[in-house]
Amino acid sequence: MLAGHAVLYPTDAELDEIRAEAREEGRQEGVANGVVIGVAATVAAAALGAVAVKAAPHIKSKLNGLRSKLNRKPEDTAETGPLQAVPEPPATKDEGPPRRGRHLHVA
Repeated sequence: MLAGHAVLYPTDAELDEIRAEAREEGRQEGVANGVVIGVAATVAAAALGAVAVKAAPHIKSKLNGLRSKLNRKPEDTAETGPLQAVPEPPATKDEGPPRRGRHLHVA
């Protein structure tokens, strides 16, 4: 007479079938995840491309403006005249010694 419960294990054929089903479900799940990731990446790339196309003219304009500012040369005009060096006034008791160098002012 048995005093406990018997533990029943599936047969080898049943185990193989369970394993095959689990592999197939995992494959299908992996394919579904891959499709979702692929669609998300495509949407993100399209959005980034659209932003780049819209922003490119503005960025180019700003860079061209900056380049033109950097390439400008100071010109002597009749209204302002040439730039002249103006000596610094002597220091008072409250001020420290004058700094070396000159400041350029328009005459």
